[in-house]
Amino acid sequence: MENSKSSVSTEQSIKEAAKRVFLKKGFAGTKTRDISEESGENLALINYYFRSKKNLFQIVMKEIFIEFLESSIPVFNDTNTSIQQKLESFVDRHLNLCLKQPDMPLFVVNEINGNLDCIADPEEQKNERVENTVFHQQLTSEYPETNPEHVLLNTIGMTVYPFLGRAMMCGMQGADDAKFLAFIEERRKMIPIWIMRMLNGTSD
Repeated sequence: MENSKSSVSTEQSIKEAAKRVFLKKGFAGTKTRDISEESGENLALINYYFRSKKNLFQIVMKEIFIEFLESSIPVFNDTNTSIQQKLESFVDRHLNLCLKQPDMPLFVVNEINGNLDCIADPEEQKNERVENTVFHQQLTSEYPETNPEHVLLNTIGMTVYPFLGRAMMCGMQGADDAKFLAFIEERRKMIPIWIMRMLNGTSD
């Protein structure tokens, strides 16, 4: 029988290995044996801790979703920052998450499109929804004719799309890793400016 410390370590090791494999192959393309080989743990232990590949996948996806919320919600609930400052902080954190795990955006889009049940139950996160944040209140107050959901989706889209289309962009423009990183750093500065221009109805 494993002691508590080694048990936690084994469980975490399996989850981390599963995340790496799911990111590469997706749910459908991943076999439990792949996770076993990646983690160095036997199949029996994977079944012992997680019961099934589907359950393990749902745990991994929920943790990804929660990581995004934990990175974003504190920014959106800061009572001492303006809309633009919140946008700057959100874009900064979101881009850092994508740079840390560049396969994540495409993985999440593909998997959520195929199975909404793989993300956290909205009721579990009802207190962390964007519509309940200071950011949403500020947008509603300062720009009453603007739907805050459009603002959020536009911002997320601008941060995520380069990672979704990286292969195409690099193929067409011959961009290497250094050029791609420089492109992302440029967008880090520009996205909040673009969003504010949209809100203010200006193009200059």
